[in-house]
Amino acid sequence: MFFHDEARFGRIDSIASCWVPKGCRASAGNQIVREYTYLYGAFCPETGDSFSLILPYVNQDCMSLFLDMFSEKFSDYRIILAMDNASWHSKKKDIENIVPLFQPPHSPELNPAEHVWEHIRENGGFKKNFRRC
Repeated sequence: MFFHDEARFGRIDSIASCWVPKGCRASAGNQIVREYTYLYGAFCPETGDSFSLILPYVNQDCMSLFLDMFSEKFSDYRIILAMDNASWHSKKKDIENIVPLFQPPHSPELNPAEHVWEHIRENGGFKKNFRRC
């Protein structure tokens, strides 16, 4: 049994204060930047196995890609994949070795994958815990 969830990681620039010598005025350019990336992950608490993809969006197409690659990676297993009822999960995509198990609405505490994202955010964020291959 695996637990699946997505998490958004990103950057939003904001204006900050700075120190300048008396009589001077600070001048700095400001550009509002909103950049996000999404981490799709599935984790098995019993075995410690995991699978994740970094994708640009949370939508049906990205979810289908994640499921296809996850299915291929664990092709020798029959997997129960527990996940929430996000709209991009609800459209059925039949994959031979994955059986979806949907959580009740408004119950993130039932999904251990939620705690993985907490751990990543509390311990240095995205760049510290992941590296590109």
